[in-house]
Amino acid sequence: AWVMGLPNLRVPFEEWHPGLRVRPDRVDLTAYQGLQELPAKLQGCAARVLELRVQSGAFTTLPTWLGELARLKSLNLSRCEQLTTLPAALGALKALQTLNLPWCRGLRVLP
Repeated sequence: AWVMGLPNLRVPFEEWHPGLRVRPDRVDLTAYQGLQELPAKLQGCAARVLELRVQSGAFTTLPTWLGELARLKSLNLSRCEQLTTLPAALGALKALQTLNLPWCRGLRVLP
């Protein structure tokens, strides 16, 4: 199967990342709890993503390009227990309505 409807992205779904569920506007990574970083290919669909869900205790940082997800309305970083800071680039997310950080116990700094 191919991931369709995402600009600049035409790769087999299996090559994206195991456990990744994608719609043109929603990315759900909660099935892959050992994820250590966001897939770089997600940056290629920055103009389309409205919702991003991550559940991983292995995250320590988030990429600064996360601020390029200009249409992002909902960011759910559930159980990212090793995450200590959020990138200042999150301040560029003008459409962001919901920032959900349950069980992100390591967070010490918010932008």
